[in-house]
Formats: sequence, C-alpha cells, structure tokens
Amino acid sequence: MKTTLLPALLCTAALTTTTHAQSFSYDDFSDWTGISPVGLAAQSGSVLRLQSNLPVLNGNDNRGAAWYETPVYIAAGFDTTFEYRMHLPSTTGGSDGMAFVIQNDQVAGIPIINGAPDGTGNTAIGRHASAAGFGLLTSSLPGESVDNSLAIHLDTYNNGSWGDGDNNHISIHTGGSGDNSQHEDHSLGRVTPGADLNDGLAHTVRVLYVPGTLEVHLDGVLALSVAYDFTAGGTHVDNQTPIGGLDLIGGTSAFVGFTSGGGSVREVRDVHSWHFSSAGGPGTTFCFGDGSGTSCPCGNFGGAAEGCGNSTGTGAALTGGGSPSVATDDLLLSAANALPGQPGLFFQGNNAVNGGSGVVFGDGLRCAGNTVIRLQVVVPDAAGDAGTTVAIATAGGASAGDTRAYQFWYRDPSGSPCGAGFNLTNGYSVDWAP
Repeated sequence: MKTTLLPALLCTAALTTTTHAQSFSYDDFSDWTGISPVGLAAQSGSVLRLQSNLPVLNGNDNRGAAWYETPVYIAAGFDTTFEYRMHLPSTTGGSDGMAFVIQNDQVAGIPIINGAPDGTGNTAIGRHASAAGFGLLTSSLPGESVDNSLAIHLDTYNNGSWGDGDNNHISIHTGGSGDNSQHEDHSLGRVTPGADLNDGLAHTVRVLYVPGTLEVHLDGVLALSVAYDFTAGGTHVDNQTPIGGLDLIGGTSAFVGFTSGGGSVREVRDVHSWHFSSAGGPGTTFCFGDGSGTSCPCGNFGGAAEGCGNSTGTGAALTGGGSPSVATDDLLLSAANALPGQPGLFFQGNNAVNGGSGVVFGDGLRCAGNTVIRLQVVVPDAAGDAGTTVAIATAGGASAGDTRAYQFWYRDPSGSPCGAGFNLTNGYSVDWAP
C-alpha cells in the first residue's frame, strides 16, 4: 500500500443519503445475501434451514449455525424478531432445540468435517447434540463452545444431566467472555411458556434489549425478562453468582445469528424471517460494495453493509462505537473481514465521494475524500478485524458541528479479485457533537 498517494487520489462531494448498518430485514430467505452459514445450515427454498432430519456421515457434524455476516451495534440496545419452525423429527421427541445467539467468538472449536467450515466470528459454532450448536459436551476442550456469547435457547429436550426441568423451556445462557454452556447453571433466567415450542407450527420470537434489561417475547406475549447488561453482565439465576458481560467488538458490536444441534434424534429447524434493528451507533454507514450504488470494479460485490469483495470472498465492513462527542473523544472505528496480517489505514475525509456512492479505487470504492487525514495504521488480527486506538476527534481535528467521513484502506496482495492489491471498507459518517 502506498499511503503517500492517498491525499491526491481522494476528492470531494457532498454527503447525501446514508444508511444505518445496524438494521437489516429478511422477509424470507429466497435471497440470503449477507448470511454466513456454518455446518449443516443452508438455504432451502425461501427458508434458512439450520439442519435437517437426515443422518450425517460424522455424528460430530450434526449441528448448524447461521450468522449475519457483519457485526452489528448492540451496546445501546436492539430489537430483533424472527419466525422459526421446528418440525419433522426423525423419531418421537423434540431433540435439543435451537438458539438465537449474540457473540464475539474468539476461539475456533472442533472442526466440521462435512459442511461449511467453522472458525470464529461469523463462522463460529459450538458442539452438537445437547449443546444445541452453542454449548459444550462433558468431553469438550475449552473453546469448543461459541465462547464470549449470550444464547437464548429454545430447549425442547429434557436432559437432567444439564439441569433441565422439562422439554419445553426458554433459557438465556452466558459464560461471560468465556465458554458458554447449555447447562442451566449458566442460565440468567428461564421459563416454560404456555405454547409448545416444538409443535411443528411456526412461532414468532422477539428479543428486546435495553441496557440493563433483556426481554424475550413468544408469539406476541412477554415470556421472560432478566436483568442484564452486555458490559456489566448479570446473575446466574440458580446460584445467584454474578457473571460478567461480553468482550464486544470495539466495545459496542457483535455477531448475531442462530445455532442448532442434534444427537440421535434429529429434526428440521427452519428460520422463516428475521428482522433486526439496533439503537444505532455514533455514526452512519454509506457507500456499499453490494451493487446498491457505484458498481465494484470487476463485479467483486460484497455483502450488505460491506465494501467490495476481497480475496476472502467477502467485503470488509466499517462500523463505529463509543460516542460522537468531541469532549469525550471516545469514538472507535472497527473494520471486520479485512485481510489478516495485512496493514491498513484508517483515514478521515471532510466529505463523501460521488454523493455518498463512491468512485472506483483499486479493488474497491473510495468513499471518503477532501482534506484527507491519516488517523492510524493497524494490522488486522487473525480474524481480519482491526480497530482504532487513537483519539479520533483530536487526530482528525474535528469540532462540534463538523460532519466527517471515515474509511479503512487495506492491503490484499494475494488473490486480489481485480489485481490492484488493495481494497477498502464501506464509508462511515459521523456528525460530531460537543
């Protein structure tokens, strides 16, 4: 990367329409762009199928997960609703259910042999059978769960070994920033709802988080409410032991999605629709490589809320955390899905380029321009994540009332889709406050 060329190459345009990255909507999954499947998870017609009722070649592979492929802002609150259906069990019984999970998994678990490979972040998955795709088995090594997570488990199997009291309950599990577990000693709270979670019919779940309180609604009725904060944590209900919060990306964001697992009893577990909206971050994203604006240079489109696709097959995404306050100067910029070990530059521009749609630059789109200021060079970690540590308002000379655009420009020397050897994230705009 030749950073000396950056100021000359970036130009100005007025910032117009922007889009909040913290909201997405799937009325169905006939188009599942933006979903990262793991294990048995797959698109099946218009539904997202976490797993089927068919036997697998390797028993350890009897699990599936699906994540929204870019992190979303959750620290200030979120509201998500999904419709699911568990049906067609292989034998009598409900198997082990499914879960909605919020996570920043740091440690890859036992490998998937047959199915989409697993890892961390948007390729995370826990163990099969009673672990329901997010937890551990008694034989598991540390890190084999979806660690650093909170899971809302729709549990449909009565397993006394894990402290279950019945085969139809909703339980909220977390191990803080460590391993998670399906054992009820990891539960913040649980309830046996009036409805059968596994009656073969479609049910609607709403999860509502306001810092300090997490609610679960089933079919329009409040089912469970617990005291919890993603930073401060909560209390395990059975032993009244405090448990810490999660280590969020940039202190604000995480991956969200679903997990499922089965043992000798299998069944079809589908998600029909999914809508997510958060209270929002300190800024707004714009200038995406998903074809909604300027086309990527060689058809190398990224997903929703990402830049153009890089050599990993996805686009890198830029989000923000902290606040837009000049006085506190705690704004954080976080890039995900960049190239591990390849340096990149966080930079600031006074405006957006081409009305917020960007112009072609290397393998991506140049989104931020005019009076460019280099903020910080960062080398992404093994997961391709990078974040700022500098005081951005100070480094960029921002004042209250200023609107500034930000971007991450990173190297992609091997397998660069268009041959340029570098790429960029989407843009991120901040209206600075006192």
